[in-house]
Amino acid sequence: MEASDRAEASIPFGLFELDSTGTVTYYSPQKSEKMNAQKENIVGRNLFDNLIAVAEASELKSRFHTFMAEGNSVERFTVNFPFIETSIKVQIVMAHVTEQSENGRKQFALIRLTPEI
Repeated sequence: MEASDRAEASIPFGLFELDSTGTVTYYSPQKSEKMNAQKENIVGRNLFDNLIAVAEASELKSRFHTFMAEGNSVERFTVNFPFIETSIKVQIVMAHVTEQSENGRKQFALIRLTPEI
């Protein structure tokens, strides 16, 4: 089994919509055949605290909160996540989304996690 195949079991690749706390409000997995099972286990959970179980998640969480506070429109970067005896490079793209409702403006972020092959 390739490192990227094994890592997929522990890193939820795909497109996420997160509220300002990092809680997943929408998820579209990278592989459509896994969509129904993964959506039920991911939506409503915090991406950084509950879904990415590596030490680098706290750094990613900090970077997310800075991104939300500073108001940058898009940020792209790569993070090496350790996996067993190797690591996997994950490309991360974050973008702001603002929703206007009766209760005022609410900020969300779109985040895409993609393994680099």
